[in-house]
Amino acid sequence: MNKKIIVLVIIILIILYIYFTRKREPPPPFEIVVARYNEDLSFLKNAPFNEFPVICYNKGPVDSGCRAAGTCKKMIKLPNVGKCDHTYLYHIIQNYHNLADVTFFIPGSCLMNSFKTSKTMRTFEYAKKTKNSVFIGLNLDNVAKDLYEFEIDEYVTTNRENVKINSDGSMKRCEIRPFGKWYESNFGDLKITLADFTSIFAVSREHILQHPRSHYEKLISYLDDDVSPECGHYMERSWVAVFSPIPNECLYNSDG
Repeated sequence: MNKKIIVLVIIILIILYIYFTRKREPPPPFEIVVARYNEDLSFLKNAPFNEFPVICYNKGPVDSGCRAAGTCKKMIKLPNVGKCDHTYLYHIIQNYHNLADVTFFIPGSCLMNSFKTSKTMRTFEYAKKTKNSVFIGLNLDNVAKDLYEFEIDEYVTTNRENVKINSDGSMKRCEIRPFGKWYESNFGDLKITLADFTSIFAVSREHILQHPRSHYEKLISYLDDDVSPECGHYMERSWVAVFSPIPNECLYNSDG
């Protein structure tokens, strides 16, 4: 065998040995993923947010509103498409083999009113206690059937900081509508009984990995070509289905 080939083979073997035997940091027990547009992120300096590593995905301007960026493990700029639902799926796809034991997914507006604040704090409290997924929402008999006719043609964000730089309420209609039809095309006859209307939840690595990465790549394709897709509102109502099966003990009524 040619000496050069022998040397090359040895070098490759050494590289492979180093790669597979190097000490790798275990994934964190908890991690926060923040989807930001123009919200002030200074709340990340306070408990319970400052107890965990934070990854912020920024789809808006990087200005004083990001002054808490120093508390973030990473600040990642993304194109302004698909709202927070796109951000969450993007994180899962990009980190599929390196997910935290439990990931908190929150929008930058998670403390904008008393309802969202309560839901955010409850999510953190329950997830820390159970070390498991937490979904808080509206209990229904069957989400797909009860919300079957849901459609939305325009929507202006309710967050005043975001309205300052984008008050456009136009929306790209989903290619499959209404909601029930879109749900069936993606989840079949899967029955879920809890609908989320805020995209604030915690999900375990175990529940995410019940599905291949291609599952999440298909879902993000509905969201990755428009600033405000109607499909984002469909996704918001379907998060429990996205990660199903989810045990009942991980589901909480928003009125509880």
